[in-house]
Amino acid sequence: LLAAPAGAQGTGMQDPGLEVRIGELTDLDRRYLAQQREDLEELARSELGAFFTGDPTNDIGVMQRL
Repeated sequence: LLAAPAGAQGTGMQDPGLEVRIGELTDLDRRYLAQQREDLEELARSELGAFFTGDPTNDIGVMQRL
């Protein structure tokens, strides 16, 4: 994960006070991501009548429509 202040991304500037940390996802991270996936799946079903299939061609289209 790269931490950078808003507006500094893509400029090559980083706040020297921010630390870059890359590591394994925690159980909390995994639960959060699973809940986000469930929320997106429910939204796609209820609003679009669409489903995520694991096929990027389909899933990107569903995400764009959301």
